[in-house]
Amino acid sequence: MSDTEHRRWLITGCSTGFGRFLAEAALARGDQVLLTARKPEVLADLAAQYPDTARAIKLDVTNPDDVAAAVAAGDEAFGGIDVLINNAGFSVVGAIEELEPEEYRPLYETNLFGVLNMVRAFTPQMRARGSGVLGVVSSVGGQIASPGMAHYSATKSAVEMIHEGMQGELAPFGVRTLIIEPGLFRTAIIGSLWYPKNIMPEYDHASGAVRRRMDGAVGNEPGDPVKAAKLIIEQVYDDNAPLRLPLGIGAAQRIKDKAARVTANMEALEARADNTSFDKA
Repeated sequence: MSDTEHRRWLITGCSTGFGRFLAEAALARGDQVLLTARKPEVLADLAAQYPDTARAIKLDVTNPDDVAAAVAAGDEAFGGIDVLINNAGFSVVGAIEELEPEEYRPLYETNLFGVLNMVRAFTPQMRARGSGVLGVVSSVGGQIASPGMAHYSATKSAVEMIHEGMQGELAPFGVRTLIIEPGLFRTAIIGSLWYPKNIMPEYDHASGAVRRRMDGAVGNEPGDPVKAAKLIIEQVYDDNAPLRLPLGIGAAQRIKDKAARVTANMEALEARADNTSFDKA
């Protein structure tokens, strides 16, 4: 599809953050967007601004009925969806021992299983059509786990592996996957972080330090979400775009540094690892 053509988007979590900025950018270029939020009334202004190309619906990605209704809404409004961006998600900041199951399980339900619900719902129409983009807003944390952020990184790493695996599954059908890996951007995500009910002083050096750093970063994040949205759209329209899209100053370098550490680890143990097979003395 050329840059002059238009695509039909469904973006989850459009009420704030990347979802809102990306929806605004896609609509501004003339694309059609199915706007989604748990409370769709917060999208009324955007839907009213673009009455011919925007529709707002209720969507909780953990609710199978909502997901099925989103497929039907995309078909009714636009005749289908070309681009699915799984953006809805949240984060908790706490050490593994600090967080109770009722605090971390919802994270997996939304960030991981919600993404799977959406992907499974929209893949059939893209595969049958022979085109489409399945994108997910992951994070630099999808590649690098930090103290206090292990659960969040686990959900993001999982969806990265899902989209990496789907890349090979769906390429023969003309469907691409895109993994978006932002660093800190000036959106509402930091201000909406969840903290544990029972904060343990034993982890003040780890999760406590992360919480203080996050609190101090609100309103001072270096990333510009308007520029990020523009780059995401460019990658969606580029049929030869690579699988991963790092976003923000230092994001690519941090991921490259992690890759270098993993490579060094493998090189240090490669010979000994190879010697554990049956055909080695």
